[in-house]
Amino acid sequence: VEFVRTGYGKNTVKVLYIRRHGSHHSILELRADVELTLKSRKDYTAGDNSDIIPTDTIKNTVHALAKIKGVKTIEQFSMDLCNHFLTSFDHVMRARVYMEEAPWRRLEKDGVEHAHAFILSPETRRFCDVEQKRD
Repeated sequence: VEFVRTGYGKNTVKVLYIRRHGSHHSILELRADVELTLKSRKDYTAGDNSDIIPTDTIKNTVHALAKIKGVKTIEQFSMDLCNHFLTSFDHVMRARVYMEEAPWRRLEKDGVEHAHAFILSPETRRFCDVEQKRD
């Protein structure tokens, strides 16, 4: 059996990140798909999943890094996630993160923006696809 490319991960990890600037808030709603490739193929060839990083750990890592490092841009946050998995786990050879940002805008009433109320405005959706490999 020849393995061309293998990987596993956690899809549709949602994060609602709130930026607070005094009484003025802004929000980012993110959806992340994380895929990891390991050095070993023993999970496929021998049924040994001892190297597998549980999908709940992947999900919790996305949430924890958003809290610890913050989210400046989806591109930077995706790179931070890839870097985390490559530097924290010696057996991860490749990390890929696809991320989307849902467009929320501040709610207005009579031309005045509300301090902390938002509405989804689905005209556009930002996304990025980041992949890092161990050399």
